[in-house]
Amino acid sequence: MSELRDSLSMYEEAGVSGDTLDTFMDSMLKAYRLIWEKYEIGDVKVDGETATVMVKVTGVPMEVMEKEMTEEFGANVAGQWAEDHMEEIQNYATGHTEEETFAWLMDQMLPAAGKEAEAKMDESDRKASDYRLTLNKEGDDWKISNVEVKSE
Repeated sequence: MSELRDSLSMYEEAGVSGDTLDTFMDSMLKAYRLIWEKYEIGDVKVDGETATVMVKVTGVPMEVMEKEMTEEFGANVAGQWAEDHMEEIQNYATGHTEEETFAWLMDQMLPAAGKEAEAKMDESDRKASDYRLTLNKEGDDWKISNVEVKSE
């Protein structure tokens, strides 16, 4: 998620509100959390600085997220928003520069796109999957280094 937020910094540099980007990220986090909506930790094996943890997860399958949350989805949401607000866009654009209009449009569209993504994921069917997580110890923390789906 931090990589996604970092990738949005170009919008902030173009004048899009940081609050808008944070609102968008909040919705995306809620959508992503639906993948691991419920989980149960199973066997844990520690071998020195490496650990293996079995986890049963119930939630929206990752492939649904990958299939649904595409650039095409974003373009469709943006296109629909623009179509629904054409007069408002034209009125704003009349008195503002292209850069100001772009920033204003993103301030309007990104929260709507985030809410749409969140709703789309929330409406998706859930299923249970078993995962094997490999973790490596880094200082006092354990960091996930690999995730394998063991069963569908």
